[in-house]
Amino acid sequence: MTVMRFAWVLLAVVTTALGVFAASNPMLQITECELGLSSQGISASECNESIWDHFGGVLVLVLAVPAVVCLIPAAVPRPTVAWAVAGSMLLASVSGFSPSLAASSSPSPLAVYGFYLPLALLAILLAIAHQSTSNRRAELTARRTVRT
Repeated sequence: MTVMRFAWVLLAVVTTALGVFAASNPMLQITECELGLSSQGISASECNESIWDHFGGVLVLVLAVPAVVCLIPAAVPRPTVAWAVAGSMLLASVSGFSPSLAASSSPSPLAVYGFYLPLALLAILLAIAHQSTSNRRAELTARRTVRT
């Protein structure tokens, strides 16, 4: 199970790096500016400022959540926890693309979760591996119990 714990910690590190990358992107990535629509809530100059510059310190909290969530299966190595984390990451990343967040005239810092879709898919693969590892371990334990 140590390998799975390491994998979840590594995913948390990659998630943190992706958060830094997302924060450095321009606002046009998470607003209707990217669609070329006239924006009522955000000016043309704000479309080109970085997401970090626009939201400031609140973005640290928003970006810390996925990284911390990835650490939960490392602390509690159960397949159900891994699946819950993978599902929540997928839900958050898909909601980051929602029109109310990603293509609105008043941007939300939660729209950055759209950047996390590849990592959510990776979390699903980790949950599958976690489940598989747990099943194999249970089989081996059952075989040892039958032999003795």
